[in-house]
Amino acid sequence: MKKIFLALLALAVMVGCSDNLDWPSKIEQKYNFAFDAEGVCYSKNIEGITHAEFAEKVVGYGWKMLSGFVIFENGQVSKEELQLDGIYISKCYFETEKIFKHFHSHTMSFTGDRLYVYRNKDYVFDDSKIYFGDDYTYLILSIKEDTMECIWLYGRDRYAFVTMKRMTQEELNAHLQKHSLDYDVDIPALGRPTSYDFRFNSEGECYSQNLNGIDANTFVNELQNSGWKQLELYKIMDNGNVEFANYWDDRIGGGSRHFYVDGTALTQYISSSAYPPGEDKGYCNYDYTFEDSAIRINTTMNIENNNIPMYRILKLNVDYLICIEFIGVSGDENKKVFGLAAYKRMTPEELEKVQQTYTRNWSEVE
Repeated sequence: MKKIFLALLALAVMVGCSDNLDWPSKIEQKYNFAFDAEGVCYSKNIEGITHAEFAEKVVGYGWKMLSGFVIFENGQVSKEELQLDGIYISKCYFETEKIFKHFHSHTMSFTGDRLYVYRNKDYVFDDSKIYFGDDYTYLILSIKEDTMECIWLYGRDRYAFVTMKRMTQEELNAHLQKHSLDYDVDIPALGRPTSYDFRFNSEGECYSQNLNGIDANTFVNELQNSGWKQLELYKIMDNGNVEFANYWDDRIGGGSRHFYVDGTALTQYISSSAYPPGEDKGYCNYDYTFEDSAIRINTTMNIENNNIPMYRILKLNVDYLICIEFIGVSGDENKKVFGLAAYKRMTPEELEKVQQTYTRNWSEVE
């Protein structure tokens, strides 16, 4: 009896695997995918839905993507699921017959802070297709009960067969509550919150309320005598959040910074787009002190207290450094400006190349 049971179990597993492997061909037969002369994917066997069905069965509901499979140019479907986690629209809400809301998250790569946002888009429904512009993004092939099958344009001239499931009202409410920030309205105005909980003291210096920092021994043994290359810099706003875009994007006159610190001096390597090539890379040397996890220098800028924390170290490991960085002084308000910065430790060869490239002494430039 036991042998018969095991034989039946093995047969069931084989049948299950066979059905799974045969699934793409069943989809191909069901919808018969093809591409027109302009490279747009369509189905020769589309069931489609009417405008009335769309208004009744799609609008007013949230939808979550269950699976996605690439449609190749020969009309065949990939046997492996589409892997675009974190990029594609996995959950969405057809709020009205004109407004489409999709939920997504952004993770700041070097802090791990995740931001949950929504983004509204205008759309048009016509002939089973959902348009966000000139080309359709979704072609609804069929809808049965709470499941919808579509062709999805997930990239330029790239199509996939996707299955979407209608959310329950509780699931939709949870997403609306979690993704409460409007990407196009709230983020530019409010910025991105971080786990560091930035604040400003009475002298306008930025600090973190969740600072672990480093002590003097760690500074000497793990930070000194290495070159550090700037990867990213985000301005810290008055409310303690950081701007969404990199500080140097589309900025004229400044450029990314690198630095080297030894036992006596801090050297900054700075590029400036205000000067022609060959004259746009230089350095500045500063005496410094280290206290309270910060490298402090005396600046020549016209500010009330010219002793400033150039780099306040938030986190340090073998390869990376995260810090609050003094960017400069705003011209209109004469206010200190700080940013959240990420640096990567240079190899000795990288440091040597920087030292050979950044040769102009900025302190001598009038």
